[in-house]
Amino acid sequence: MEWTDLLLIFSNLFMLLAINFSIKEKLFLEGWILFQSMAVSMVYHTLDIYKYINPKLYSAFHFIDFYCAILVMITLSVFTAKVPDNYKGIPHIILGTFSLFMMSYDAWDVRIELIIAGVCFFMVFAIFLFRKSCPQIKKHNLIKGTLFAIIGIGCFHISYYTDTVPYWITHTLWHIFIMISAFYFLRIHIINEIKEIKNNTLRRVSSIEQFIRSRMTNNLEMQNLQEV
Repeated sequence: MEWTDLLLIFSNLFMLLAINFSIKEKLFLEGWILFQSMAVSMVYHTLDIYKYINPKLYSAFHFIDFYCAILVMITLSVFTAKVPDNYKGIPHIILGTFSLFMMSYDAWDVRIELIIAGVCFFMVFAIFLFRKSCPQIKKHNLIKGTLFAIIGIGCFHISYYTDTVPYWITHTLWHIFIMISAFYFLRIHIINEIKEIKNNTLRRVSSIEQFIRSRMTNNLEMQNLQEV
């Protein structure tokens, strides 16, 4: 195992940015799917070094690694559409099953990826159309997330068309850019900012109350001392 292999494997740790944010915001479903993708990718790229020892196990992880990446795209699409927690499972199951069918048909065809991505985009658009409203979003985070995703996808596919850039470089960059993209997509909704403001306000009120109580206690102690 060379240092380039280690760099490729551990570049998956950039997903911890999005996972940490998910846990803080109590987005446990999103956090688990992101963690699952990170863990499976690390195992897959480790097995890639020794794939001739157990080809069947390597092939299985190759497939599931791609499926986990598709699940991340589905999860971020559902999150962008602001599907209520009670109904999140429905689009996950429908799109997840559809993706498995398409991948079983031909997992490594770029057209399959485009079809799945198109269906995810159509789902988000259809939900907004059904509601007749689009939720307020932080445009700067949406732009950052989209740019990082485009660059990451470009890095992922460039190795299919040219050998001038080593695989470990393009795939490491794919990991880094797409995982940073996930972090920004999780931060697009205004509600997170409102929640943060509310929490800060509650903390300030609590500190003011503590200050007033301490002053009242000190005043009472002074009065007791004067009476004595």
